[in-house]
Amino acid sequence: MSKKAATKQPEKKISPWVWFINLGLAAAFLYFLFYLNSVPATKLNTGIPSSATAQTSKPNSSANVAKTATKESDEPRFKFYDMLPETEVVAPKVEAYTPKKSNEAIIYMLQTGSFREFDDAEKQRATIGFQGLKAQVEEVKLSSENVWYRVQVGPFSSRSKMNSAMDRLVAINIQPLVKKQKREN
Repeated sequence: MSKKAATKQPEKKISPWVWFINLGLAAAFLYFLFYLNSVPATKLNTGIPSSATAQTSKPNSSANVAKTATKESDEPRFKFYDMLPETEVVAPKVEAYTPKKSNEAIIYMLQTGSFREFDDAEKQRATIGFQGLKAQVEEVKLSSENVWYRVQVGPFSSRSKMNSAMDRLVAINIQPLVKKQKREN
């Protein structure tokens, strides 16, 4: 055997002060638990009205408080359970809450992009087609040399159908532009 294995390291002894402090903490904790056990429980909501609590400050009124507390516990505290079925509220019809019908029919178009190259517009049209929407590419000439290709989805006759299509487009990270147009008859 080697000398390192044969020599034992001396055991470290715990100081008496550490024992004393640990015993003191344990005794304080036990005293705290005993103190909590001896504290009387308090009631959070006694249900006694403020006039009855004022009577408790008078001497020999503890019997009165007990009588009022038992009387009130026999009667229901709330009467709306009885009143609610008997009442009925009829809301008046107000013109501001009815939707206005316009004489002009409006259609909605969603512009999803505008590109200088036709191939880029076709790629976006195909991407939109995978979402189940029909898109068309419109050529816009600003001048003889300046040509743009718009990708549009629609027309939609109602706002709810347009919102449904917008949700599909946003799902594929396309933020469309809403365009209102009067319907041509």
